[in-house]
Amino acid sequence: MNKLFSELESTKCFTNLNAYNKIYSLILDCFFVLDNCSSDNKSIFNIILDTKDNCFNLLNNLAIGYNKYHKEDKLCFYNLSRDCLSKIQSQLILLNSFNIIDYEKTLFLIRELQDKLKLFNGTIRKIENLNPQK
Repeated sequence: MNKLFSELESTKCFTNLNAYNKIYSLILDCFFVLDNCSSDNKSIFNIILDTKDNCFNLLNNLAIGYNKYHKEDKLCFYNLSRDCLSKIQSQLILLNSFNIIDYEKTLFLIRELQDKLKLFNGTIRKIENLNPQK
């Protein structure tokens, strides 16, 4: 973790959200892998860029959702984050099929993302089960 991330952990901030905290370093790993990918094929290059965008969106939607007041708003953004996670997995598999990312890296990232999906599901389930305030 970087210094700023460590400093923010002591505040009431989205970085305290368990799903954000746990997925952050994995998303950095994805960026590192994607930054080392290259292709002259425009379509494949666009898949790489789109995968990076989904990484950004995953973290940003978690942050936005954390700061929403209403349960439905939180759920909307957390579900969008979960969608981005699935898209990233799909895109990594596709990049592996084109031999842009090697098998071991792809398998590692896919498994780690799948493991982190449990955090998203748990967070979403917890919010869904909150009683409405009267």
